[in-house]
Amino acid sequence: MRALFLGGFAASQVEWIAPALESGIETEIAADDCDRRQVAAALEVADIVISEAWRQGLPAAPRLKLLQLPVAGTDRVDVA
Repeated sequence: MRALFLGGFAASQVEWIAPALESGIETEIAADDCDRRQVAAALEVADIVISEAWRQGLPAAPRLKLLQLPVAGTDRVDVA
């Protein structure tokens, strides 16, 4: 299973969140969420995404099982 820390804020939380993940979960960081090629490749294999936002236009995440927002509220999540 793979967890992706997507965006600058999520990347800044790795040291706090990663130790709480179950063993066997690999982590990847895509701090620059504007690098579409890196983000697309990372989302392709991510089962878990930790991010402060989920916007329209992000590449597909076909294996996504969990979207975790380490922030308050869901106003930055495009549910469409």
